[in-house]
Amino acid sequence: LRDTYPAGVLTWGGVILAAQPAGVLGVVEAGRNGARGYIRYSVLAGLLAQLFGISVMFPLLWVPAYVLGRGSGPISNSRAAAIIPIILPGTILTVAVFSLNTDSYGWTVCAGMLGGPILAMSPVLLWTDKPPAPAAVTKEIVQGSISSVQKTYTIVTILGTIAWFIAVYFVYDAYGSAGSFGAIMVKLWSEVWVDANASVAFMTIDTIVLYISVLLAIAFQSFEKVAKAIVLTPLMGPAAASLVLKELEETRYCSDVVDKSSKKEA
Repeated sequence: LRDTYPAGVLTWGGVILAAQPAGVLGVVEAGRNGARGYIRYSVLAGLLAQLFGISVMFPLLWVPAYVLGRGSGPISNSRAAAIIPIILPGTILTVAVFSLNTDSYGWTVCAGMLGGPILAMSPVLLWTDKPPAPAAVTKEIVQGSISSVQKTYTIVTILGTIAWFIAVYFVYDAYGSAGSFGAIMVKLWSEVWVDANASVAFMTIDTIVLYISVLLAIAFQSFEKVAKAIVLTPLMGPAAASLVLKELEETRYCSDVVDKSSKKEA
C-alpha cells in the first residue's frame, strides 16, 4: 500500500476512519445493562475482525447482534475512561507504519502490532467490568455517563475530521492537475478501484462496506440522524457518524432519565 501513494494511504486511512466510530460504538454497547449476545464480547469481535476482516464481521455479526441484543443505560466510569486508550493506538500505529522507514526496527514493531492480535485483545482490560446495577442508577450516574461518552465521541469526531481534511489535501495534491472537481473524482476513483491493484481495491471495499455498516447501525436508531450523517460525510468523512452517535447518546439517556424521574415521582 505504501508503494501506491496516495491511493494506498487513502484507502487504508479510510478503513481506520470508518473503524473509529465503529470501535467506540462497540466498546460502549458491550458495557450496557441488558446487552446480550455477540455485542457483549469485544475481544471475540476484535479477534474475528482481525482474522476475517472488520468489513466482513462488523456487518455480518455485530450489526445484527446490535439490532437484536443491544442494552440501555449508563456504562461504568472505568469503561468510559478506557475507550480512547483502546481505540486510538490503531490510528497512531497506522501513521507510524506509513511514516517510518520500512527497514527500521520501529516499523517492524508497529506493523506487527497493527496486524497482530494485540489491538484486538485490548478490550480484555474490561473483562471484569460491569455496568451500574439498574437499582443503583441515579440521575447523576446517567448524566456522568452521558458526559463521558459524548466527550469520547467529540474527541473521535475532531480527530476524524482533521484526518479527513488531510486526506482531501492528499487528493488535491496528487490529482488537482486533472482540473475540475469531477475530473479529480474520476481520477481518484480510477486509482482506488478501476485501475487499482488488488490490495488497494480490497481496502476500498473495506472502507465502503464498514462505513455503510456503521450507518445501518445508526439508521436502526434514527432515520433522521443517519440522513444527517450522510449529508455531512462529504464535509467530515466518517467522523460524521461519530457526531450523530454523540447526539443519539444524549437522546437515549434523556428518555431514560425522564422515565426514571417519572417513576420516582409516582
